[in-house]
Amino acid sequence: MRFIKRFLLFLIVFGVVSFIVYLLVDNVVMPYLVNRRDVRILLDVRNMPWDQAASLLRREGFIPMRGESKPSSEHEPFTVLDQRPGPGSKVRLGRRVYLDVSTVEKEIPFPNLIGKTLRGAEITLRDHQMEIDTVLWDYSNSPAGVVFKQSIEPGTYVRPGSAVVLYVSLGIKSITVPDVVGMSQFAAIRKLESVGLEVKDIHYVIRNDLLAFTVLSQSIEGGTVLKEPRGITLVVSQLPEDAND
Repeated sequence: MRFIKRFLLFLIVFGVVSFIVYLLVDNVVMPYLVNRRDVRILLDVRNMPWDQAASLLRREGFIPMRGESKPSSEHEPFTVLDQRPGPGSKVRLGRRVYLDVSTVEKEIPFPNLIGKTLRGAEITLRDHQMEIDTVLWDYSNSPAGVVFKQSIEPGTYVRPGSAVVLYVSLGIKSITVPDVVGMSQFAAIRKLESVGLEVKDIHYVIRNDLLAFTVLSQSIEGGTVLKEPRGITLVVSQLPEDAND
C-alpha cells in the first residue's frame, strides 16, 4: 500500500515538473531561439545616398522608408542624415527603418544693404541668415560709415549662409587743387589728372618773354579744396611763330 502511494506521488510530481518544463520551453526557450534567428544588428547607413542605403537595408532584410526631409548645405541632396532605429540597434527582420534625407536649401532674395550703417547691415544679414565676407572702405558720395556698394545685388536669390563683400564709405573725398602756374602745359595736365581733375579747356596767349607752353594762370586757384571733381581751364603762353602755325 505504501509503495502504491509513493508511486502515485512520484507520478504526480513528475507530471507537474514535466508540465512546468513544457511551459518554459514552449513560451520562453523556443520563442527566444526563433526570434534570435530573426534579429540582426542594424547597420549604419548615415551619410550614404538614399538609393545606396535603401538597397543595403533591403539586402539585410529590412524595409527602408523615407523619413523627414531636412535642408542642408553640407550634404548632397538625398543623403541620409539620420535613421530610426539608430545604428547598432537589434532589430527584427522585416521591420521598417526610417531614413531622414537632405534636401536643397530654399533660396531667398538677398537684402538691400545700401544706405545702411555697417552695424545695421550686420543685423540685417544676421536676420536673413547671411554673413559678411569682407568689408572694404573707400571714399564715395555717401556719408561716412554707410554701405554704398555690395558684391551681391539686392534681390538676387541665394542660399542661406551666403557671404557678401561690403563697400563702406569713408565720406566724400575732398580734392586740393594743385598750383600749376609756371609749369609746362604737359606737366600741368599730368599734375591735375593725378588728383582726379580734368583740364577742360586751354587758352593760348602770345608771350615773347616766356618759354612756349608755360602755364600763366588756372581757372581754379591752387590750394582750393573741392568736394567733387571740376574741370579746369588753363591759360598757356605761346610764341608768335607758333601762333601763326
